[in-house]
Amino acid sequence: MSFSLDILASDKPLADLQTAVQQKEASGFELISLAQCLVAGQLVNLATFRVLDSVGNAKPIKLDPVNGNLPLQQQDDQINQNFSGKTVVCYAAILVEGQPVNVVAYRA
Repeated sequence: MSFSLDILASDKPLADLQTAVQQKEASGFELISLAQCLVAGQLVNLATFRVLDSVGNAKPIKLDPVNGNLPLQQQDDQINQNFSGKTVVCYAAILVEGQPVNVVAYRA
């Protein structure tokens, strides 16, 4: 299985990050994780994609914020309630417009 690691802009709005992920997926990749990491002394967003054998018809990925001020259990409850029936890919704190934001990546 092959993977692709992509650095996503840390100063963009969430909609732009979602578009970047959707464009990558449209070219034969599938998002498997998002993370914040340090590269050359800079905090960046790192997206890990799995290379697909063939471009499928997967539902588009969506990125939505989750209230990071809530206790972890309440965040989990919020994800379980708001994303029931959807395929959650990952949940992570990433940089949105330069600020850390808890984000859930899912397929509707």
